[in-house]
Amino acid sequence: MPKCTFCGKDYEQHKGLTLVNSATGKITYLCSGKCKKNNNLRKSKKVKWTETFHSIKSSKLEQQKQEKSDSEN
Repeated sequence: MPKCTFCGKDYEQHKGLTLVNSATGKITYLCSGKCKKNNNLRKSKKVKWTETFHSIKSSKLEQQKQEKSDSEN
């Protein structure tokens, strides 16, 4: 089962879109038209409904908590 390159969602093999860059051979899996359009326009780390955004946000929150606890001690 492939994972969407843009949003990080798992989807069935026969659905979605698979793009192959002929120059580099890089394979891009996209689960929907929404991801296809946003892949061309935006970066996934700046779009709130992607897994990349949430993983970056959670790591920043953990860093802030550690900095607060370090400054208190």
